[in-house]
Amino acid sequence: MSQLSNWISNVTTSQLFPLGVVVAVAAFTIVGLALIMGTRKMTEWAKEHIFQIIAGLVLIYGASALVQSLTSAF
Repeated sequence: MSQLSNWISNVTTSQLFPLGVVVAVAAFTIVGLALIMGTRKMTEWAKEHIFQIIAGLVLIYGASALVQSLTSAF
């Protein structure tokens, strides 16, 4: 059981969280470019999706913290 909890903890900290950061940087770059150089339709799209990106980051961080606390309990 401890091997499984260590594996899950390692996957979330070494693979999930860094992947989430890379995806977030790419998403913020796309949204930023849409806000700066975009048409009215692109600007509205970027304004609508910025909160979804932030919510996704919160979920990734919360999930990794939750997994770490659950695996430390076992």
